[in-house]
Amino acid sequence: MGYRKIYSVILSALCLFVAACQADAQSNSYKDDLVLEIESTIALPESAYPLAEYARVYFQAPNGEIYARYIKNFDEELSGSLTCEKVVSFKDGDIETETAPCGDTFPEKPKFRTGESVWVKDESELPSLNDGGCDLITIVYNNAKKSFEFVHCNGVA
Repeated sequence: MGYRKIYSVILSALCLFVAACQADAQSNSYKDDLVLEIESTIALPESAYPLAEYARVYFQAPNGEIYARYIKNFDEELSGSLTCEKVVSFKDGDIETETAPCGDTFPEKPKFRTGESVWVKDESELPSLNDGGCDLITIVYNNAKKSFEFVHCNGVA
């Protein structure tokens, strides 16, 4: 009788572990599909570089919107000038941000690489750059409508 109970507990724990792994794999597959959808339909600004020349960083907000920042040559010259911002509001095509601490997730150099797409867990992890023109592109994608709400290059001083 004792062995059956132990066996049942072990089997239950194994099932929970497998279910968690499958849920994580489904989540990654969903995000991979979403990146493919976004990157295959985005119209970059006229003065932007080719998509492959950007590190592409994504965050999904609780409301389902996708915030993204595409940053050029990030792993080469921009890592030393990184600051973080978070979106405060988005109305009528205007996006308002405020400076935010980058957090412990990248105290020195984030793991963003030119030519790659990555997801971050917190909005404050999205890279930022003062001025820079099309070295930084900010994107808001409405996942429910499957449309871009905002695709603009950063300002120029």
